[in-house]
This record gives sequence, C-alpha cells and structure tokens, in this order.
Amino acid sequence: MEKRYQQFYKIKNKYGLHIRPSTALSKVSRNYKSEIQITYQGHTINPKSIIELLTLGVGGGEQILVTATGEDCKEAVEGIGQLIADRFGLSEEMTEDEEKH
Repeated sequence: MEKRYQQFYKIKNKYGLHIRPSTALSKVSRNYKSEIQITYQGHTINPKSIIELLTLGVGGGEQILVTATGEDCKEAVEGIGQLIADRFGLSEEMTEDEEKH
C-alpha cells in the first residue's frame, strides 16, 4: 500500500490563489515525486498545473485540503504547507478583520 498524507491549510494571503501564488505552488509541487492533489469546495485538482490551480478560485482566508500519495508524501504536503504559511513569498497580508470572515 502506498503511503498517503494530508493536511488542511488556510490561505493567508489577501487575494487567494491568483497567478503569483499559483505559480509558486505549482513550482514547489513539481519538486516532489508523490502524486499531489488539492481539494477545495468539492473540486480536486493537480497543483502541478497552474491552470487547474487558477480555476479553483480559492480566495484569501479559504481552507484547502492538500493530499499526497507516494514515497515523499509527508514532505510534499509539509513543503506546500510551509509555502502557504510564508504567504507564497508575497508581502500581501490579511488584516485581523479579514481573517475573521
């Protein structure tokens, strides 16, 4: 049986998964051998595709589920989680009021 790991993450940057964070997320996802999926509002996509990430329409403050299956599954999920925690390297931050909604 293949190893599998998953974790929920809240998108902390103000404008969600627009082009720059989607590009960063796609690039990081391609560093892992595991099959990676992101699920948002019942839709599951391959984050290695920028187009698929953009079509999800994930906004700031929304929660996604990151799942990976394969030999480096935990590292893949945690690597993506770190990118999200770092707001994709962007300086746009959510205010406390925005995070409450």
